[in-house]
Amino acid sequence: MNKLRKIRIEKGFTQKELAEAVGLGTTTITNYERDFRRMSVPVAVALGEVLDVEWTVFFDAEVLAVKKTMQTMQERSSAGDGRRKTD
Repeated sequence: MNKLRKIRIEKGFTQKELAEAVGLGTTTITNYERDFRRMSVPVAVALGEVLDVEWTVFFDAEVLAVKKTMQTMQERSSAGDGRRKTD
């Protein structure tokens, strides 16, 4: 289940109530919950304030994916291929 949807339901909001509370359309909330649209940081902050959660929770999966990619790149870089670059 999408993180926004899970939190919204736990906090007892309908999509319409949440949309009105943050000044968005119901369709926008639906699109966020279905992962059809990515939310901006200002929207995440507004949703976090209304839902009483840290706004960063809406980006946790993305942050983990970036960290994993960076770690893989660093491991490959440090392993190298045994050749030295020459000018």
